[in-house]
Amino acid sequence: MRKGFLNFKKLSCILVVGVILMTGLTVYGVLNDTSGLRQQMAVESLKTNASVFGKYVDDVLNNRMETLENLASCMSMMDISNNTEVRDLVVSQNALYRDITVMDNYGTVLYGNDYKKNVLREEPFYQDLKEGKNVIADEITLDKEGQEVIRLFAPVVKDNRTRMVIMGTLPVNELSMAFDYAGYAKEGCIC
Repeated sequence: MRKGFLNFKKLSCILVVGVILMTGLTVYGVLNDTSGLRQQMAVESLKTNASVFGKYVDDVLNNRMETLENLASCMSMMDISNNTEVRDLVVSQNALYRDITVMDNYGTVLYGNDYKKNVLREEPFYQDLKEGKNVIADEITLDKEGQEVIRLFAPVVKDNRTRMVIMGTLPVNELSMAFDYAGYAKEGCIC
């Protein structure tokens, strides 16, 4: 997995720039409109679309994080030495993620296969996980097959101590498909 391939914050900036470009193109296209009504309608439409898709991205990330948190809560009540029980629980949620990986506090994979051994401790958010906080990594990384993913982490807490961490990956193209479906081209304009 290549770290820092595309910073999640940069993706957000690209989205904002795309919205600004869409606004600029729309405003330019309707500047010759003498009534100004079309211009105002276009600007309002763009603002609404940007707001809707921003909420969509937030909803997807929050939903996936909540699911990981529920998995972690269930796992904290299980006998984690029972690999079949752990596997069945994780497989039940596979449709929501590109991959789900369960690892110990050091990053050693206990289930799954999408994480490099012993790298978890090197992550800048490692201390947050140790403190029992959920984390959405701020970098877009490549998974084992070279697909861009957003990584979400939920600690498995038992007796007020983080015992393990569950990582789910969300394909970036899943979010991109929503923009494509709505008619937004990669350049950020309305088709």
